[in-house]
Amino acid sequence: MEGSISLEPGPSGATDAVPDPSEPPAPLQGTATATPETPPGTPGSVDVEGGGPDRSDGRRRRPRDRQVLLVVPPILAFLFAEGLLSVAAALVGATSDLFSPSHWARYDSGLYAQMAAHGVTLTRCTGPAYPPHSVCGTVGWAPLYPGLMWLFGHLGFTLGGAGTVLAVLFAYLTLQAVWVLIGPSWTFSSLCCLAFAACFPGTVYYYAAYPVSLLAFLAVVALILFVRRHYLLAGLVGALCAWAFAIGPLVGVVFLVSAVVVERGWERWRAAAYSAGVALAGFAALLLATQWWVGDWHAYFRAQQKYGNGLHDPISTFVTAFTGGPTAKYPLQDPNPAYNHLAPKAQTAFVAALVIGLVAVVGVRAWRRKPVGRAEWVILSYTVVFWLLPILDGPSLGRYRVEALLVPCAALCTRLPRLVQVALVGTSAVLAVGLASLFTQSVLF
Repeated sequence: MEGSISLEPGPSGATDAVPDPSEPPAPLQGTATATPETPPGTPGSVDVEGGGPDRSDGRRRRPRDRQVLLVVPPILAFLFAEGLLSVAAALVGATSDLFSPSHWARYDSGLYAQMAAHGVTLTRCTGPAYPPHSVCGTVGWAPLYPGLMWLFGHLGFTLGGAGTVLAVLFAYLTLQAVWVLIGPSWTFSSLCCLAFAACFPGTVYYYAAYPVSLLAFLAVVALILFVRRHYLLAGLVGALCAWAFAIGPLVGVVFLVSAVVVERGWERWRAAAYSAGVALAGFAALLLATQWWVGDWHAYFRAQQKYGNGLHDPISTFVTAFTGGPTAKYPLQDPNPAYNHLAPKAQTAFVAALVIGLVAVVGVRAWRRKPVGRAEWVILSYTVVFWLLPILDGPSLGRYRVEALLVPCAALCTRLPRLVQVALVGTSAVLAVGLASLFTQSVLF
């Protein structure tokens, strides 16, 4: 049915989205069937000699149709996103190097390349921009993405090329995974929400040499597994999230919240232990690996402290993005300068309105005792956690990049009115072009 999310598990834990197209429908009782005496070609006859319609043709056609439905829309969505990025590059006259790795590399991209070449390093920061005893090097960055860069480097890619290819690959896979989360169908709502995912705020960072698309893909897969009650597999993918990006451990928090919301009794504790427990154990394993690599397990946190990251007033942090704020004692802790530009401000306001609106829509339906599916609760839990907790981290964080990770919430938009869906796609496409233009001009990092 149009407007539904097709990941709801049945009583046995299996999903009931679409029946297996390879199984022929059972004949209705009381239906007349052709007899051997029925002449071929007459109504109700089956021509076994090959001259008439064959039921096996229909059975073969339906799996092909299903495969087309599963694969083609994400490919078109991927091309739509690439088209928007090309428009952004054209607006600032930067189309000549659009296919060059340097076009997609900014600031942290160099740190990931260093990790791919030299592993995790720990140094002491020097200079007036840093607080005393600050930790520098690459120890504060997650190692999975540079590890894949290293692997691709041994396959013949340059490290810059490997970073870009990986980002683009996982950008496509993210759209494919989001399409499964939405529920593949040729309905207007499903296709419109996939288009929204393709131009979601912060889209440019899916294609830049950052691990944003890697974490987004892993997170969507983890959500799908959790919704389908494959808790241990969800936890294992969640553990990979902790190794993919600094914000990745929040997937374990999402699992914990989701288990409390959607499960009851003993099943709640089992879901939390298998999913959240394993995911957070993956983060603990990363800290142990850091101890092995540099001899200081909490250097992972100390590397972030120099930016002033920590617990901050979320309202003050949010408002600072629009009004600016006082400079800090150390320049590295100043409010993020990208918010001096219109596009990041507009994106942050748009994302806030989107999240609050989705919470209100689902909350009102639950209050009115209208059905709210298991998948919707899980996706909403992810959306709130990944939107709210980064705001607590302080004004120096570039949330315009982290906001791209909220893309699973596109699956919640299938129940919105069509006019609202079209408005979301149009607004997000404009914001995506604006942010990508700033990225191309090296304003963002």
